[in-house]
Amino acid sequence: MALATFLQLLRPHSLEGQRAQRFYRAEAERIARQVRETFDDWLALREYESDNMQLANAAAVSRWELIRLVKGAEQLDAPVQCWRFIATSRTR
Repeated sequence: MALATFLQLLRPHSLEGQRAQRFYRAEAERIARQVRETFDDWLALREYESDNMQLANAAAVSRWELIRLVKGAEQLDAPVQCWRFIATSRTR
């Protein structure tokens, strides 16, 4: 399949589909950004914090935040157009 054909299949044809895809992309990027920030904060804390109790507390908070982000990501529905393409490409 040519790249242009592949990209055309992924592109939503309706205005509603375009909005759904933009919303999905924005939410996925927001979640990815928060995961990255949580990880970077943890790495920075490890650099200067020597108290294991403080590190354990920060790890628990980070874990809670990451679990919350995972639950949010699980509730995020991909636009129908994306699922339709995935379903048809698996049957080929």
